[in-house]
Amino acid sequence: QKAANINITKRLNATMSGYLPVHCICAMLHWRSFSKYSTSINEWVKTQMLECHTPIHPIVPHLLENFASSCIPSETYPHFNQSIDEQFFQEIFSGEIFDDSKLVIRILSLAFLIAFTFKLDSSSNKEGGTIKTPKAYSQSLWKSIPIRYLLIVADMRHSDFQHIRLMLQRYLVLSLPHLLPEQMHFDSFKGLTSHIFTRGKRSIVPVSEFGFALEDATNGRGFFKLSKLTDLLFNLPIQSQMPHFENILQAMTVSLDEERWPRALVEKLALLWERFDSVLPRRLHEDTIRLWLKSPQASQIPNLDDRDNDFIISHTPLILFRADSRVFKSPPHLKCFCRLLSFYLAASRDANYLKLTRAIAYNTKSEMAEKEELLRSFIGTQRLAVVQVFIELCDGGPQKYT
Repeated sequence: QKAANINITKRLNATMSGYLPVHCICAMLHWRSFSKYSTSINEWVKTQMLECHTPIHPIVPHLLENFASSCIPSETYPHFNQSIDEQFFQEIFSGEIFDDSKLVIRILSLAFLIAFTFKLDSSSNKEGGTIKTPKAYSQSLWKSIPIRYLLIVADMRHSDFQHIRLMLQRYLVLSLPHLLPEQMHFDSFKGLTSHIFTRGKRSIVPVSEFGFALEDATNGRGFFKLSKLTDLLFNLPIQSQMPHFENILQAMTVSLDEERWPRALVEKLALLWERFDSVLPRRLHEDTIRLWLKSPQASQIPNLDDRDNDFIISHTPLILFRADSRVFKSPPHLKCFCRLLSFYLAASRDANYLKLTRAIAYNTKSEMAEKEELLRSFIGTQRLAVVQVFIELCDGGPQKYT
């Protein structure tokens, strides 16, 4: 109890040397001293996280990892610490995505969340049900986290985040490799570092003005104003484009009426849609497919609003092909659909591999080899199904799938 009440280190960063209070807490978390004596430590960890500054101190990733481990029970250690409440993270990730004042705490929060979630999902107790396990963080929280943006910033500012960056990459490779940024995502920020990391004045396209122009175009009152604003928006840095996230998603739905909408305008809107994949991939793909699945021209899915993202992942790829049939007749929309399909196929693969990892504790070597072979066959079947459906679409075949 005395250790849990020691002072945190103000403005903790890598320039500080010597033995600090965080070293003591980190060691005690490693030995599960707090959970053993039912002493709460989560408030101390939260407060210290908020007092971390760049460059990140090398002890911080060890603190977060040890705390995450101590929140997961095991046969050896049935007692576990209370994790950080979800409300804390909801407040951290609310507000402007590019708010530099929240950058450090958001990167540290992401590091803890992916470590905790991987340890929970891969825990043998979750499968066996012999020991009470902590509650996982909600789908809505994960949807709000700009994972790729935070990883790109950590990479661009290597000297500030070099210690926490390794932890981020390691757990993402283990559990969510489909969310790792690729070169095309880095390209969205190329030459824009001065816009991303400074608070200087920047050009904007008012969200309300763009929304009114989109409404006019939707109601058949012309595309001139929307085309002009889209051209202006396209040439702005990504931080000026993100406030238009909802407008662009709506535009990618109403523009399915291809006979009315100019192809050049739709192509520009699709390119803006692709830009958002570098910031909020999970939210982008989930919100887009939900809009396309709710369209009157889609094969309706019962109770779609009550289904979470795990439902979409588990029913990939065929559920995606139940989207608005006009998607497959418009080249710009089809290009976006292919990226969306690739995202969900990768998410499905990662989710199944994680289940396979958890099953190791309950199966012999021969049983595991059989499960691995079944998983490879399942992934192959998914890909064959995608090819078959695309062939049918090209031949003008049926477009309703179950």
